[in-house]
Amino acid sequence: MADRLGARGSVERMKGRSDLGLIRLRDASGDARKAWEQTQKALGGDAHIQPVLLDADGKPQYPTGEVSVRFRERRSDAELTHFASAHGLRLLRRNEFVPEQAVFEPVEKARYLPDLTEELDASKDVKLAWANTIAAYERAD
Repeated sequence: MADRLGARGSVERMKGRSDLGLIRLRDASGDARKAWEQTQKALGGDAHIQPVLLDADGKPQYPTGEVSVRFRERRSDAELTHFASAHGLRLLRRNEFVPEQAVFEPVEKARYLPDLTEELDASKDVKLAWANTIAAYERAD
């Protein structure tokens, strides 16, 4: 991936996660979507990259590639499968503690995550949709 990225930036492993990497763009100013599109194009269609998201305090949240959806009502397996198919998703699992909630991943990996969560949020059956993320916190002294 670093070779395909070239002079655009560098790639480093996420601490504690061997399956996730962080791309640091040399020119990260400007439009996040445009930077994502350009980086996706440079890396090719088989690369699964997503923008770093910011929480309410401006702290980075790193998407795992999964999306959680909380429905207004509990859904049957058939309904979840239909919902997944209609939105280009694959059902990964139900939330064992919240029966109205399930976890999905996009079938097409090169899909802009903010667009996907916005699309899911707009569905009449969805109460809330969000990207599953990890965060790196620093201990205060």
